[in-house]
Amino acid sequence: ALELTGEQLKSALEDAAEFKLKVRPADTLDMRRVTVLHASGLSMTLRADARRGQRVRELRIQNADGSYSPVDPAATYRVVTNSFLAGGGDGAATLKSAAHREDTGILETDALTDHLRGLGTVRPVRPESRVRVVLEAGGAVSYFRPARLARTALSPAA
Repeated sequence: ALELTGEQLKSALEDAAEFKLKVRPADTLDMRRVTVLHASGLSMTLRADARRGQRVRELRIQNADGSYSPVDPAATYRVVTNSFLAGGGDGAATLKSAAHREDTGILETDALTDHLRGLGTVRPVRPESRVRVVLEAGGAVSYFRPARLARTALSPAA
């Protein structure tokens, strides 16, 4: 687990966008190819054609009641991710430099299995479009939901 300010959280998402767009640039003919970082408990708009630092917009965190509120740049949030991303993999420099970090040693598959067992019956949920990618080409603005997402979980720090 890592603790990041809202400002650092936005920076981490900008890191992810920068890396993902370098690896797989936005293609105006097939925008579904754009990959972005997915974070549960979070919604945002990614402006794929904007400069670094200006891509992540409308960043919101999910409240306990399911509604979303803007991320407070000064607030502290707990981010749970895998050791690869926490160690700076895939260009995650902001995650690597987090001041407070705790490695639980728990494998993601074990954590998910334990969580699902604790829930008992699991029902399918309807898909959400928490991440919206915007790409402007020739004056036309296109919105789409990415086909491939990396995984990171997010919650307000206790």
